Amino acid sequence: MEELQALQKKFMEIQKSGGGFKLSERTIVDIIQKILDRKKVKLVFTTNGKEFVAEEKISKEILDEVKRNQGRVSKIELIKLLDVPANIIDSKLKDLLLRDKSLNLIEGSLLTNYYLDNMCTEINESLKYTGCITVSDLSSKFDLSIDFVKRFIK
Repeated sequence: MEELQALQKKFMEIQKSGGGFKLSERTIVDIIQKILDRKKVKLVFTTNGKEFVAEEKISKEILDEVKRNQGRVSKIELIKLLDVPANIIDSKLKDLLLRDKSLNLIEGSLLTNYYLDNMCTEINESLKYTGCITVSDLSSKFDLSIDFVKRFIK
């Protein structure tokens, strides 16, 4: 990652220098291809094929999206937001789930323990206020299956 940033900095310095020397798009593509061939940096091309992102940054962006969405984001949203292939998102989610035990993959959504705790608090508050609540109402409210809500409550 540091190497990529250093390379970006050098590119910017060269492009900003008012001299007659500028790198063509083809030259930059060749340089990036050589870096990829030497496995110095792992890049993932976006689904539109015009951009690429470092693999290390994808995990960080996933965590940023989870935080931005109060502890819950679906895989489909991640694919659209990050514009990377589904198999890369799946791979990064598996890595994150292994490293961070406060994350859960439930029914295609990445949920934090904090989100689940807030669910418990909301359910408890609803029960205190109304005295009863149906599983189907909870399922609709949290956009989770009835089976999961039943298991979660138990």
